[in-house]
Amino acid sequence: MISDVLRQSAEKYRHRPCLKASSGKDLSSLSYGELDVLVDRLSAYILARGMGPLQRICIISENRPEWVIGYMSVLRAGCTVVPLDCLSKPEDIRHLVRLSKAGMLFCSGKFSEQVQGLCGRDGVGSGPVCFDKVEGFTPLSGVLAAGERLIKEGAPCERRTSDDDPAVLIFTSGTTGASKGVVLSHRNISFDVSAVLGSIPLCQDDRALSVLPLHHTLESTAGLLAPLSRGASITYARSLRSKEILSDLLECRATVFISVPLMYEKMAAGIRREIAKSQIHKRLSVRLLLWLSATAKDKLNVNAGALLLRSIRRRAGLNHMRVAVSGAAPLRGEVQKFFSVLGVEILEGYGLTEAAPVVSVSELGRLRHGSVGRPIPGVDVRILNPDAQGIGEILVKGQNVMSGYLESPGSTEDVLCDGWLHTGDLGRLDEDGYLYVCGRSKNVIVTQAGKKIFPEEVEAVLAGSPVLREAMVTGKRNPISGREEVHAIIYPDYEWLQNYAEERSLRLGEEEIRNIIRAEIRRLCVRLPDYKRVRDFTIRQEEFPKTSTKKIKRQAI
Repeated sequence: MISDVLRQSAEKYRHRPCLKASSGKDLSSLSYGELDVLVDRLSAYILARGMGPLQRICIISENRPEWVIGYMSVLRAGCTVVPLDCLSKPEDIRHLVRLSKAGMLFCSGKFSEQVQGLCGRDGVGSGPVCFDKVEGFTPLSGVLAAGERLIKEGAPCERRTSDDDPAVLIFTSGTTGASKGVVLSHRNISFDVSAVLGSIPLCQDDRALSVLPLHHTLESTAGLLAPLSRGASITYARSLRSKEILSDLLECRATVFISVPLMYEKMAAGIRREIAKSQIHKRLSVRLLLWLSATAKDKLNVNAGALLLRSIRRRAGLNHMRVAVSGAAPLRGEVQKFFSVLGVEILEGYGLTEAAPVVSVSELGRLRHGSVGRPIPGVDVRILNPDAQGIGEILVKGQNVMSGYLESPGSTEDVLCDGWLHTGDLGRLDEDGYLYVCGRSKNVIVTQAGKKIFPEEVEAVLAGSPVLREAMVTGKRNPISGREEVHAIIYPDYEWLQNYAEERSLRLGEEEIRNIIRAEIRRLCVRLPDYKRVRDFTIRQEEFPKTSTKKIKRQAI
């Protein structure tokens, strides 16, 4: 059982710090022993409420220790946990609660209005338990007190399940269509945690800063269960604001950080801005040190940045950083190289919810830029129907692969065949077994000449511009030639454009903005083969809709 991870760590690291949150919370700091006791109490309460084996219990909350208590308690009680996306609309939350047929629901005060009344007809057997004190809700503090009394009276606080029983039901974010319920067993998740630790060595002295939402499989597996199994401490970031993340990195002296490419891009941009604003002699000095560090890395494979750029690393909260991981979307090579020069190697990984989720990850000292590393131990990857460049659909096999989608045998059969998970992603393997992900098969643009264009590759090039804040590339038929061409949908950085205009005393209209963007796209696309270059574009007035891990919802555009 997954909850055994906590039980075993509590025995070994009872007094060591486990979970930390910003001040002002009831449970701002917990040791391993304290967390284990609270999980027992809530588990006893769940069992006393008559929750049957594998009955589903929903959780919707921001990241905080109480989320972890709820998650581990549901599993210890032998039930199935249903983590809900905290960015979901109220109507979506109601729909997913009904779909999951939940017998109980945990929430934080922040989401109390959204779940108000989700009882009886909506499938929740009892009133929601709230992590905060909110009128009309059962407070977690009262539930924990009740659980303590139950245990003293001899009530059970644990129910064993088999490794192949469902542990978690996760609804995918639906970036390419409607959400599906992914059923992951205790074996799926436990295996993935163990395999991840085989590639990313963590220890009891590590301190992780958690920024990704806990309902996301990457964070719950690699950002929660993996550190818990090694006795490391986890601090929950106050928000996703860059300044607060920087402050949290500094305060907790983070050695482990798991995030998405957008976060690393913002951090790199912030560091570059600080360098650009410094006095000219300091700026020149830093640029010289950056050059020396890059040269030492390229020519001698020496991590000189940790010493030469120590002051920059310290101000950026990276002075103690030992393991940085990027997942959920492609990481731009230039961002990875920038952090490498600073002495921080970002390990890029690949996975999907259906694989619990990690499939492959880079290893320290064995990075290959552009690659997401080799498959984690015990996981097999093969390429289906590779083309002349070796690119085909990525198939995955291992004990981390899901049993199927909730009440959807047809969808399950579409992706699972003889134990192989058909990911829908395109990629290739090199001669040493390193995996390179090219993009989604549904997104590929095919020209009349049969050339394949991966939108993600073009988007990575466009992302290097300060003018283009966000870009999504798609295929569009030319109305004159009838040929499929590369088209970009652009959300400009309007603040950059405004500063540009003020510096040059210009008055920007729609046509002037289009001309600036057109020139920028042409400049960037020079590095691409002619058939991959953007031929036309449209401009958006607002950001793209995104998932909780900051991936653009292509289907919604």
